[in-house]
Amino acid sequence: MCAATGVTSTADLTAADIISVHNCIADYALCLDDAKTSREAWKRWEELWTEDAVFRANRDLAGTGTVQKGRAEILKAFTAILDRGTKRLAEEGFYTRHYVTNIRIEVTDGDVIATSAMVAVRHSRSADGEEIFVGRSGKYIDRLVRDAGQWRFAERQLYYDPPDAS
Repeated sequence: MCAATGVTSTADLTAADIISVHNCIADYALCLDDAKTSREAWKRWEELWTEDAVFRANRDLAGTGTVQKGRAEILKAFTAILDRGTKRLAEEGFYTRHYVTNIRIEVTDGDVIATSAMVAVRHSRSADGEEIFVGRSGKYIDRLVRDAGQWRFAERQLYYDPPDAS
């Protein structure tokens, strides 16, 4: 049994646990998108991570590196992403909305692992009109733990599509 979760199988997860894990994953996308204009959304996004969380990506498409270790480093990287996004929104009318779907929760070796699909939809507004397109897609593999009564990301791995691209 994993001391951080107290579970040995998915049968040990209550309905409230499953909803909380889903909410953590949903809040990641919802709060990240709203954080450009809402301090409350950014505060909630900060709370989704354990102090020693790790974020990894298979490619550095955001310009922050492929690995961030610890909540402070993750927040610093995503603050830079948000600052660029806010600037593009103001200057170019460019906005991104993240969607996370197909969430599957399993318990592996005592760890709560959630796998989900991701699509980032881009909306660009200019004098020529509006354009909506898929900017990125990929898959998340998350390890979540119960921390101070809340399910949080201990590790989040993002695999951008295509997964084998360098």
